[in-house]
Amino acid sequence: MLELKERLKDLVRVQLLDVVKKMKPRVLLGLSGVGDVFNEQNIEQGKTYRVVLYVMSSESLNLSVSLTSSDGLQNLGSSNIIATSSEVSNWTKFELQLESTGTNRNSRLQLTTNKKGTIWLDQVSVMPMDTYMGHGFRKELIAMVKNMKPRFIRFPGGCYVEGEHIRNAFRWRESIGPWKERPGHFGDVWGYWTDDGLGYLEFLQLAEDLGASPVWVFNSGNSHRDQVATSSVLSFVKAYS
Repeated sequence: MLELKERLKDLVRVQLLDVVKKMKPRVLLGLSGVGDVFNEQNIEQGKTYRVVLYVMSSESLNLSVSLTSSDGLQNLGSSNIIATSSEVSNWTKFELQLESTGTNRNSRLQLTTNKKGTIWLDQVSVMPMDTYMGHGFRKELIAMVKNMKPRFIRFPGGCYVEGEHIRNAFRWRESIGPWKERPGHFGDVWGYWTDDGLGYLEFLQLAEDLGASPVWVFNSGNSHRDQVATSSVLSFVKAYS
């Protein structure tokens, strides 16, 4: 059985049961980003996109996975996931490659089913196959950064690493393992959950790809609203050593 992150799994349980209990056949679930942070995706004609998602259900599965316009009317590419109940009785990873037949700069990933029931989803991701040196970053964006010839890169930013409360502060050690094993954290300064898919591992890889020196930033026991007591700061700092 795949052991997914408890905190992220709890978050999905709350959100999806509220939706799935009310589902009728052919109701669409559209994913355009993370809350109000990323409200659109730029899908380009002729490019191939890798879709990854973990699925669990007590019933057989017939799920259509599509890239569409934000209103769902323009289908840019789709594929189906068909599985028996025994194949998805535990968390199961599915990977699809969708080649876009059109361009839409306000797109979303759309999941459609014509069956009633409860479907659990976790770790849903859409990434272009063609990225900078194959490491996940947009080629044209990183090319512009490279043209600036940076001598160093600092990661992450101050408010992000501190958090509004110390319990939600960024922990770098939790952002270097396999994606599915990263616990993620709540970015309470801006009010959204992040799975830390862009973590220290990706930061160090980007610095290497650009020939720049990495400037490490980590939390030393302070947030916007609280801090670790002096008597406890040693154990907190050791977590980063």
